[in-house]
Amino acid sequence: MPERETRIFTGSSGERYRFAFRPKQTTFPDVPGVCILAYTHPRGHRAGFEAHPLAIAGTTSLKDTLAAPDHPECLANECWNSVYLLPLENARNREAVVDDLRQAYAPPCGSF
Repeated sequence: MPERETRIFTGSSGERYRFAFRPKQTTFPDVPGVCILAYTHPRGHRAGFEAHPLAIAGTTSLKDTLAAPDHPECLANECWNSVYLLPLENARNREAVVDDLRQAYAPPCGSF
């Protein structure tokens, strides 16, 4: 579904970040970046493929972080079903993006 291939998330600063959409069962690349663990409404006709960020993480390895994310009970209770990825090499940039998005969305399962 092309509507869900990418999604723009806007930080509290007004900065817009384009993330790639993946179902949570995907094998993720071993690269640094920012990921948003989310509940994405599976039917787009009324919800418009609305995404609800549940947790936000900056990591040196998307593969390792997503293999065993923090707060698994919270993620299960919130119906985690998707991941949004933004590859980012620079650690300071990752931290800034996580902080910006965390302030904008206040994810119920936190940030790590």
